[in-house]
Amino acid sequence: MVSLASSVPDELVASSFDTVFEVSASPVPLDQIHPYCLLDGSTFQRGCFEACDCAIGPLDPIIGTFALVPLDTTPLFREFAVVNVRWLALDPSDRIPVRGFGTDRVGGEFAVQHQLKLLLKVYGEDSALFDRGLVPGGGNFPRIDIPISISGAVCFDTVIDIHAAPVVLSITKGSLNNSNNLLQMRMSGPSGSDVVLEASANLQAWTPVQTNTLALDGVDLSVPLSTNQCQFFRARLVP
Repeated sequence: MVSLASSVPDELVASSFDTVFEVSASPVPLDQIHPYCLLDGSTFQRGCFEACDCAIGPLDPIIGTFALVPLDTTPLFREFAVVNVRWLALDPSDRIPVRGFGTDRVGGEFAVQHQLKLLLKVYGEDSALFDRGLVPGGGNFPRIDIPISISGAVCFDTVIDIHAAPVVLSITKGSLNNSNNLLQMRMSGPSGSDVVLEASANLQAWTPVQTNTLALDGVDLSVPLSTNQCQFFRARLVP
């Protein structure tokens, strides 16, 4: 747990207006972190839109992952923190990193609406707020389909068209090699993501066994078995 407070120095308190935050924090439980990955069809584009005369840039694919953490549920909206945004726009001549965080909410009184608000840093540029406000959509949640931009796709802008879904990790094959006491399996999921494999004898206490980075075609795992061969395994993305 972390506790901290922030304010101006003591010698200025008597003569200065101040805002003080007192924060008490602890790690988010792993079962509340919901990993997502960008799907095919997600794009990154910058240039001049609509009424401006300058050229519009190419429509580049964008890949990567992020996570949703539940914040609040009201009668009208479900709200989430968006964390660990790790994207790459695949420009033909370069890879453009996109990092950041924000909030997501879905709901509405009469029709389902969706708002994704992200503070993103594109490559070496200053961070910018991407927010189109509440727009129609969100009926397919937990799938996310929404475009975001800095200035509403008017004049010079950066537009990211997001199509995302919860991450699915899958084991495509597995075998037990009795000669060297290894359990061998192949795991697939979002490319570039770090995955930790955990083992348990009772489905209650889990112990990390190894961490791997997923390639485009998955990763082959070889797990040494303990003397107790009645074991359970699970995999999860590293936040």
